[in-house]
Amino acid sequence: MIKVGKRLATASIVYGIGDLLTRGAGILLIPVYTRLLAPMEYGIFAGVSVFISFMNVFLILGMHSAAGRMHFDSADEEKKRTLYGTLFIAASMWALILTIVLNIYGNHILGHFYSAVHFDPYLRLGTWIAFFNSLLLIPLALLQAQHRPLLYRIVTGSSFLISTCSILIFVIVMRWGVVGILWGQIVGGVLTASLAIFIMFRKMNWTVDRTILWQSLGFGVPVVFYAAGGWFADYSGRYFVERYSTLAELGLYNLASQYASILYMVFNAGNMAWAPVFYEIGSSPEGPRIAARIGLLLFTGGLGVALAMVIFGPLVFRIFIGDAFLGAFQFVPLLILSNILSTVIWCLVVLPLFYLKKTFHLAWLTIFSGCVGVLLNFLFASRWGALGAAMATCLTYFLVIALACYISFRLYPIPYQFKKIGLLILVVISLNVASTYTRFDSIILSSVTGLVLMILFLFSLFPLKIVTTSELRIAFDFVKRRLTGEAPETPALEKS
Repeated sequence: MIKVGKRLATASIVYGIGDLLTRGAGILLIPVYTRLLAPMEYGIFAGVSVFISFMNVFLILGMHSAAGRMHFDSADEEKKRTLYGTLFIAASMWALILTIVLNIYGNHILGHFYSAVHFDPYLRLGTWIAFFNSLLLIPLALLQAQHRPLLYRIVTGSSFLISTCSILIFVIVMRWGVVGILWGQIVGGVLTASLAIFIMFRKMNWTVDRTILWQSLGFGVPVVFYAAGGWFADYSGRYFVERYSTLAELGLYNLASQYASILYMVFNAGNMAWAPVFYEIGSSPEGPRIAARIGLLLFTGGLGVALAMVIFGPLVFRIFIGDAFLGAFQFVPLLILSNILSTVIWCLVVLPLFYLKKTFHLAWLTIFSGCVGVLLNFLFASRWGALGAAMATCLTYFLVIALACYISFRLYPIPYQFKKIGLLILVVISLNVASTYTRFDSIILSSVTGLVLMILFLFSLFPLKIVTTSELRIAFDFVKRRLTGEAPETPALEKS
């Protein structure tokens, strides 16, 4: 069990580092986009991105999820080759047919849904971006099932690197604007899809087994509804902003969403690493207590990063983003709160459901979140534009988390210290309010006051007994021993 846990933790770290590098590099491209594109053009890019994400839900019918699960049901290598041949051929043919149909009739179909983003050339290019990206999903599922996280990240990293270099050439050198960004993604998709086909060519039989196909559809189609619910909760706000507001406001809202997603980028690796550990300790008598302690620390870290992003956000926007996009920051606090709910808290709440194999709750929770998200975004965004969309997204996640907490705590009670959590939230709110009254034109003065507020947050953790000095000594000793090559003792968590 320990060996399995270490392997899973190592894989999680590799996945997390890869995700951090690709998303981090993507964040670093934002200053390039904001200086070469007007807010309206950035809004067009956001509209196409929403369309691509919607196509991704239906383009492969959940067969990549079926591949990762059915891989372990195949008794020998020959059956696995038939499995992957069936899924790759069927998924690719379905994706190609759907893409061709959209290219023929897309102008008539999508014209009723988009008010400002035109099918030609933007959404047409988006169909091919989604198609070439879909060709990667089955090969990546194969690598994940084979426990090859390094090669997995090499493939995804190559895709990002090729796309980024192509985008920079088309946008900076050739000055193609939004069209250059889309063509850059197509070039990256074509080259990486060629690599994916090469990987699959050696691992599959070029045949379609009908029994395997129907089994995979039986597994994958419900995943489509699960993913669709998540899409409506995450992206419907941007659709309604495009529909009822302006492209410029959509561009600002999309930029704020990208900035807020840094929180996900930072904590997704921690969530991935914590999951296998929780599965290992879940059945032990100390499991709930350890889960409560780790959960409190993850939640505290999430609030700390969120507070830093809000405090230093205006400074970051002034220095790196540009004056034309400064209005995007008004949406940031609500979107960061949404990311806390959907990343840190959601992981802590749903892990017991995965551990107990009660995942059917996740399906109806996600469908519920999608329905509520669409309704609230329609009501709020149609009246208040992007600010209404941010409010709707935040409220949607709050309602879904409340329901998930009720179900999860009934099935697997975890003794979270809600008094400490409440006091911590009050501290963060107070420091956030203080930051709004200590913003200065001077970059140096704003930086110093921001650092002072963050130091106050860190010191507040000790009187609240969220972090203890003895735990810090244990952690420092553990890290020191790791760095010097000594065999570290397993750090223990204090009872609080």
